[in-house]
Amino acid sequence: MAVKIYSGSRTVQGAQYPIFTLAYYADVSLLTVVEDYVKRHSLVPKTIQEVVSEMLEDRRAAGCSQVHLRDLKMRLNRFAETFHGLASAVTAHQVREYLQGLKRKNGKPVSNRTRRNFQTVINSLFHFARMRRYVVREAVDEICEIGSPKSASS
Repeated sequence: MAVKIYSGSRTVQGAQYPIFTLAYYADVSLLTVVEDYVKRHSLVPKTIQEVVSEMLEDRRAAGCSQVHLRDLKMRLNRFAETFHGLASAVTAHQVREYLQGLKRKNGKPVSNRTRRNFQTVINSLFHFARMRRYVVREAVDEICEIGSPKSASS
């Protein structure tokens, strides 16, 4: 069976619509094509905390320094305390609000440098989740497109 499914999206008046093009190279039922597509594009359901734990273990196994691991653990666990559901359910809007709402222990907003550091770690978490098929590429792209705050001197 040689079937290819090309997928993408098209924006029409500000709304994105999925586009699927099927290329048949043999007599194959549409049901077979859909089952094949779903099998190859299905997400593995994982909570944010599960993804955080896997990423920390992956980084530990990769030989990252204890300082780096401690920083990742602190930032990722703080993020996971806010998001208890599935990783695939987190939106760019929620991440943006999380970053904008970061506060120090004394209740004052964190510096822009700290906010950028959190954003970098969160971006890494979602890239890791994408590689493990826990989230879709489009969600990762949107999260990574969140603008970094500018420093006061800029």
